[in-house]
Amino acid sequence: MTAASGEAEAGESASISARLESVRTWTAETPYLYTLTLSMEQNGTVSHQVSYRLGFRRVEVKGNVFTVNGKAVLINGVNHHDYSPEGGRTVDLEVMRQDVLLMKQHNINAIRFSHYPSIEAIYDFCDEYGMYVIDEADLECHGFEWAHVYDMITDDPSWENAYVDRAVRMVERDYNHPSIIMWSLGNESCFGVNFKKEAEAVRAMDSSRLIHYEGDFEAEITDVYSTMYSRLKGLKEIGETKMKHNRPHIHCEYSHAMGNGPGCLADYQKLYRTYDRLQGGFIWEWYDHGIKTTDENGTVTYKYGGNYGDFPTNGNFCIDGLLMPDRTPSPGLVEYKQVICPVWMERLGETGDLFAVKNYYDFKTLDGIYLECAVTDGKETLETFTIDSLHTEPGVEEILTIPHSAVEWKDNRDYYLNISVREKKETAWAPAGHELGHYQFPLSEKKTVSVKREELPVSVSETATEVSISCQDVVYSFDKVHGVLSSMKKDGQELVKRGPVLTVDRADIDNDMYKVNDWKNNYFISRGMEEMEYMTVSSGQNKAQVYIQKHFGCYNQVWGFKLAYVYTVYGDGSMETELHGTAIRNPEFEPEFLPRIGVEMNVNGAFRHVAWYGMGPGENYCDSRQAAVMGVYETDVDGMHTNYVMPQENGHRENVRWVSLTDEKEGLLITSRGGVGINVHDYTTEALRSAAHPCEIKKQDDIVLNLDWKHSGLGSNSCGQEQTEECKVRIEDFAMSFALSFTEREKAEERAFTVFC
Repeated sequence: MTAASGEAEAGESASISARLESVRTWTAETPYLYTLTLSMEQNGTVSHQVSYRLGFRRVEVKGNVFTVNGKAVLINGVNHHDYSPEGGRTVDLEVMRQDVLLMKQHNINAIRFSHYPSIEAIYDFCDEYGMYVIDEADLECHGFEWAHVYDMITDDPSWENAYVDRAVRMVERDYNHPSIIMWSLGNESCFGVNFKKEAEAVRAMDSSRLIHYEGDFEAEITDVYSTMYSRLKGLKEIGETKMKHNRPHIHCEYSHAMGNGPGCLADYQKLYRTYDRLQGGFIWEWYDHGIKTTDENGTVTYKYGGNYGDFPTNGNFCIDGLLMPDRTPSPGLVEYKQVICPVWMERLGETGDLFAVKNYYDFKTLDGIYLECAVTDGKETLETFTIDSLHTEPGVEEILTIPHSAVEWKDNRDYYLNISVREKKETAWAPAGHELGHYQFPLSEKKTVSVKREELPVSVSETATEVSISCQDVVYSFDKVHGVLSSMKKDGQELVKRGPVLTVDRADIDNDMYKVNDWKNNYFISRGMEEMEYMTVSSGQNKAQVYIQKHFGCYNQVWGFKLAYVYTVYGDGSMETELHGTAIRNPEFEPEFLPRIGVEMNVNGAFRHVAWYGMGPGENYCDSRQAAVMGVYETDVDGMHTNYVMPQENGHRENVRWVSLTDEKEGLLITSRGGVGINVHDYTTEALRSAAHPCEIKKQDDIVLNLDWKHSGLGSNSCGQEQTEECKVRIEDFAMSFALSFTEREKAEERAFTVFC
């Protein structure tokens, strides 16, 4: 179809225009592109021809929201630097394409190119696959802030041409890309007259897009009000407060993804979905900027600031992405995908078949989605069925009945309805059946049936320094001097070598960087110690009990815990452990919160196979567990480790009801009816804290097992929100219980679900 034509003499320029009455519009959800072909003819012969792909869409501000094609959109975005661990700023085009595809596969719908225009090809990918883009001028003067002259050149008219030129060149080059919905004037350069001139120049060239600049705190020249790293409380206030400018809000940087984290993603998304003017934001950032090195043994290490003798340095502050340097999605990216899943589900009532389903797409119905449903006991699937008749309109919530057949409930098992949200058809960015997200709902209260414990004999022997309790070839030994379980053996093989002992410490995470000094040098939480006050032993024919009262404190501190350990050993070889902690408070001289409250023990290093029933499969914490579901999982000790570039606390699993550590045949089983948090590693907390790279972690023969009453969340306070109040472990009274027993590997699960009376 010829849309328009015109004539021009040699050496002259001409413009042509056409009005198309009916077009398919472009959005990030429906990225429909046309091909525009420009031909030059001379004497009826085509002498030159250029083709370009383009899309039709309209971006506007209506009241306190911005719209695409008349509809308000929610930005679920990331900040993106051009980076390769091998090539630095030189990035292969195929890697760029894979970046966009990976973003789409994780429900991300927007990119802010920070803080400079990227290579042209990636905008083509954004047009094709569907991504909203903030294109940002290569302009940052952050260093002047540290010199206390932040506006030195920003408010100096002699720099006007330099400011304006950078924005004009960006607009001239990238104007035809429909994915670009905002021009950003720069980043962290204060505010002044030169930004006003820059905005005028951009608007003169292109009035069809919005202007963004976070440094314009009063939205004097911008079309959106932008902030970075706003805390949850402040963001809620922005959503609720009618400001003078009444601009829509964009969170141009938030949830700093440095190391283990970010936490609180679900809290942020809840605010975005609650307040109209809060139109989402861009996580900082997409990629860890580690430099790949390989030593003579083939060991790969990703280096960062200071590793080359450079000083001054920002250290590992460049290791702050959702994607690890080897392009492995971090647990944070897995969590983000679930949090921003465009199909949200919630059960109406604690039980029943009624569910609310909300379509968080802005333009698409749910016709292309199906629900893959499974009734499971956490391991075995008892029933599967699909629901593929969803037609929910964008932004609409509807009630869905999801019945399931009656299944035969096994004793002492939990049952769940697992729902996977999937694409019906292949898309340009994912195959048919691609999972957008998943949900889990408990089905019923479990049927608890207890069995009478075998009444088998228990014998107690005692020396000046040790108490030993023997039963069914299992021997528990207690150190009378220190008041601790010093050994658990089966047929002479040691299962437990030390513990449990209380700990409140964890290896430093990047997002605790502003707490670590306080914890380490003011409260000495890494130097906690138990001191025994007294021990008593009592026994009967079929069981024996050890009671130990202790005091826990950290070096030179006036706060701590009074501890009561109660060990009950039964004739069948199992031992129940109860720990009651009474807080010793001194609010003026105690930390605001602790990393954890739990116990630590050393287990036989041969028991490297790990199975558990709890949240998984990946690591999860109290403020980062939307992607985790209850189930029975198995891996090895290495699989319980998350390989962060800067070693730090990792691999935690929440709400674990049982965990087994075994070799090929047998090992140790720990059960907890109330659930505990676990970490399973072959290194100590101090070894992890001391290492600068994974290859430097000093491994040990024993396995370190942590069982936590509570474990603090992650937050993103390396630059942003710290842990929320409910995810901070306070100094307070606590109680936890768990049981230890020998198990054959193949019978661990069966034994774990047996309830004794």
